[in-house]
Amino acid sequence: LNTLRLTELNAKCAQMLRYERTELAGADLSRIMTDAGSIDRFIRQVKMSWETGDLELLFTARDGTVRQVLVSASVTPGNIVICSAIDITARKLAEQVIERARDDLERRVNERTEDLLRVNKELSAEIEERKRFEAAIRLANHKINTLSGVTRHDILNQITAIVMYLSLIRETETDAVVAGYLDKIGDVTDMIQKQIRFTHDYQNIGSGEPRWHNISAVIGEAVAGVEQKDVLIDRQVDDLEIFADAGFPKVFVNIIDNSLVHGGHVTLIRFFYYETDDSLVLCCEDNGVGIPADSKERIFRREYFRNTGYGLFLIVEILSITGLSIKETGTPGKGARFEIHVPKGSYRFPTKINRSDRWQ
Repeated sequence: LNTLRLTELNAKCAQMLRYERTELAGADLSRIMTDAGSIDRFIRQVKMSWETGDLELLFTARDGTVRQVLVSASVTPGNIVICSAIDITARKLAEQVIERARDDLERRVNERTEDLLRVNKELSAEIEERKRFEAAIRLANHKINTLSGVTRHDILNQITAIVMYLSLIRETETDAVVAGYLDKIGDVTDMIQKQIRFTHDYQNIGSGEPRWHNISAVIGEAVAGVEQKDVLIDRQVDDLEIFADAGFPKVFVNIIDNSLVHGGHVTLIRFFYYETDDSLVLCCEDNGVGIPADSKERIFRREYFRNTGYGLFLIVEILSITGLSIKETGTPGKGARFEIHVPKGSYRFPTKINRSDRWQ
């Protein structure tokens, strides 16, 4: 300790410093501890205590590389300092890498957090704006619907008056040509009434929130709303529910009414379903006259209303709101068959039951 000279190094320590063991015998401590701060700290710790804890010091190897070393020392009665040294250079480098990575990660997290806060603020502002916009649209639609309803009511009242006057004229008119014209006016007036009533039904499409409909219950309500005569309604739909527009029940009213009005000798209307890999098909069959092959697609178009009314066109519009579709696949002369295609996620069975046997 008095001379600060190295007396002996073991082979491992010499190897760490790139020296032969005998090369450093008698050399000054500054030969391997070139950092003045490391020397001062080492001497101060040794003089304060006969035994030191672990000290992180800098050693310089023969090739000039600096090694970070963990040193512990104890002083013998002969005032000789015995040291143990552990090379921690690699560990320190790893710690520095980890520290830089942690700082970089923290920086990125902070940047990302700031971005998310900014985006969240923008989204919040956008949501508020959208709410105000939707509220304005609802108010505008309410005013438009109110005005449309009042106007429609007034027009129907005027048409009723026209029908009444036509009836009075027919009672007094004897000229066949004039009577023919009056009949045409009556037909046109009747068509106008149907069109006005259609605007009421079409206006309500999509106005309510879509919801789950129990098909058995919906069919029951539809049957109660039409004149069935002597027609059997067969429901094989279990507890099937379909997610659709609030106006979905009108689909079944119109399908049943179409069978009764245009099916001819219909005595049976049957509802059933089957599942495919990616959908469910809800079918409605009757035993009437069926639909001609060249009319299977046209019956769903608006311009076809003169033959079938607006009902089938309304069906397509109502179903399309929630991604459902319909087509007619019956055999002419044997009956009509309407198939409603429902994608997965839009139908469910609240109660698990055995549905392995299904008539298709």
